[in-house]
Amino acid sequence: VVNERLLADLITDLELWFIISWAWFWAAGFAGPWMFPSTFGGDPHLGCSSMDYFSMLADSDLSLNIATITSRPVGEMSVLTARLRTDFNSKLGCIVHKKGISS
Repeated sequence: VVNERLLADLITDLELWFIISWAWFWAAGFAGPWMFPSTFGGDPHLGCSSMDYFSMLADSDLSLNIATITSRPVGEMSVLTARLRTDFNSKLGCIVHKKGISS
């Protein structure tokens, strides 16, 4: 059995239009600051990148697996948290210290 759909069915399908609109607005929301930095206040030339983030994780013997954090003792977690806070502020400061545009 072949299911046929007419072009009119696609055009009038509200669920399809919702998904397409959501995808476009989601993409524009994330791409807007880098495509139009003077309008949205984004900075396409940041001084730090994901490479800095992943090197910071590697230096701390962490990975994206949550077990690398939750399996540690409480005292070690306190020291790790303080060190990560310092590393975030120093190595990823170009992102962490960003503030919204105020008028």
